[in-house]
Amino acid sequence: MGTISAPQQGLTTSSAPSFAGITLTGDMVVATKTPASASAAGTAGTIAWDTSYLYVCTATNTWERVAVASW
Repeated sequence: MGTISAPQQGLTTSSAPSFAGITLTGDMVVATKTPASASAAGTAGTIAWDTSYLYVCTATNTWERVAVASW
């Protein structure tokens, strides 16, 4: 299990523990990352983004994406 801390109203972890029922209040900041392909290395539940897409790892090494658009 990872180490959890709460610097500057955030929540960080030094590894990828599994949690159920976490509620975040305030903003959640996810670092930018672009998976190299739909089969790039990844862990289910990982969320990533870049200027064009939001990416979700839906199973081990399986990424899906949705386009980002202004509204």
